[in-house]
Amino acid sequence: VFITDLDYNTIYVNEAFETEYGFMLEEILNKEIPVLADKYIAPNLKSDITESTLLKGWKGELIIYGKEGNGFPTYMSTSSVKNDEGLAEAIVGICQDISELKNIQETLKKRNNLLILLNNVIRFTNNSFNFNEAVRYTINKVCEYTHWDIGHCFLLKDEYLESSGIWNDNIPDSYLLFQEITEQKNLLKGKDIPGKTFETKRTSWLDINTQTDEKHFIRYKVTKELDIKTGIWVPVIMSDKTIGILEFFKKDLEKPDQELLDCLDNIGFEVGRHYEKLEAIDNIKQSEKLLMHAQHIAKLGSWKGDMVKDEITWSDEMYLIYGLNKNNKSFRYQEYLKLIHPADLEYSTSVIKDAIENKRPFSYYHRIIVPTGDIKIIKAHGEVIFDINGNVTGMFGTGHDV
Repeated sequence: VFITDLDYNTIYVNEAFETEYGFMLEEILNKEIPVLADKYIAPNLKSDITESTLLKGWKGELIIYGKEGNGFPTYMSTSSVKNDEGLAEAIVGICQDISELKNIQETLKKRNNLLILLNNVIRFTNNSFNFNEAVRYTINKVCEYTHWDIGHCFLLKDEYLESSGIWNDNIPDSYLLFQEITEQKNLLKGKDIPGKTFETKRTSWLDINTQTDEKHFIRYKVTKELDIKTGIWVPVIMSDKTIGILEFFKKDLEKPDQELLDCLDNIGFEVGRHYEKLEAIDNIKQSEKLLMHAQHIAKLGSWKGDMVKDEITWSDEMYLIYGLNKNNKSFRYQEYLKLIHPADLEYSTSVIKDAIENKRPFSYYHRIIVPTGDIKIIKAHGEVIFDINGNVTGMFGTGHDV
């Protein structure tokens, strides 16, 4: 608490004021109150504080400087002391150090931003089916959040980490030499990444000034020439294996930030999960391609019927067997029955009906007449599909041109 005259000359400060700001009453008595000194408070702000104080009081946040010159955020409220005639005679101020509150707010803001960063990466990789596109997005988002100068990705090829050629957007031309050296083939092995990031599968943070030779950091010389002071290496993890490294560099010297490191660890896992997803999709496509070739060689097609929608879907080979163009992806049950030889129609429908009613597989032979007029013999095999209540909802099976 402080009390001043209308010109902000000190009349009184309490013990807490002395402790907080380091100014004793006897040294500032009848002098300008330090917390509102002209050298710290802009003239227009001080004028606003004075005007508001004399009218109805003023409240707001300021950076207040103590005797040692250290500034910290303070919430201040001021009001005027009036005499019996209603005229202002003095000003009373209350100051509250809100440094801890500000620190908490900054921590919460930072954690929220880290969460947004991670969620943005997850959302993008979930919707992306292009690995390079996902990596570029991730690198740009990390650089955007951290304000780091360089972002880049290495991928494992044999025993070496080779540049993916993916960098953050808008890298200044001054880093061209760093890019050229980084993209040399066979430049790095896992052991050449600082902090043993490749082996430990954990993100590492490096003060590049602590590296004195190329033994521990191969690109030491070029980073020194470019005055790059800080680096981060993030492992890209897939199925507990490191398949690549995301790396980030900054000219400023930054102290390690464990919360950022933990977030980047999760981002590395997310990029690895994305790679694994695309690899699985590619394997499925290859399997489907092999299945199509196998079906064609064996003259064996597959089908699935949805009894709820009255919809039958065929594999490509089924269309070839029946000599039909794949104009529609599906057709109805009655349309399918028209493809069966008239002499086998009653038998075919009875077999299918029996399978549905008794909920059991079926296997039988029947003839079809293809558009050319030729007759083919088909071995049909199928099984019924149930819902959770045991009701038949569909069928699936194969058709074999024998």
